[in-house]
Amino acid sequence: MTIREHHTAREGDSVPVQIKIPRKLKQDADELFKSMGTNTSAVIRMCLTLSVAERRVPFELAEPRDINGFTPSQVRRLMRGIEQLEAGKGQIHDLIDAD
Repeated sequence: MTIREHHTAREGDSVPVQIKIPRKLKQDADELFKSMGTNTSAVIRMCLTLSVAERRVPFELAEPRDINGFTPSQVRRLMRGIEQLEAGKGQIHDLIDAD
């Protein structure tokens, strides 16, 4: 089935999809998509249509980052390093200017 066929399926061929999301997220999405001349349902349909047509998620999926830009695995590594330093293992060095 082509993108056009997926996107223009007859009403009788449609089925409902239900997901639970935070109320505020839904309200914000509705407001954003309305300002773009569309709606949340249409954007979800577009995402699904592109995913099927391109056989991929149409945006990058990446490991989440904290407020400082670190991934959970980086935070764990940093915390292990801090624990080792506090336990007297390792050495503390002065920063050097790489210029």
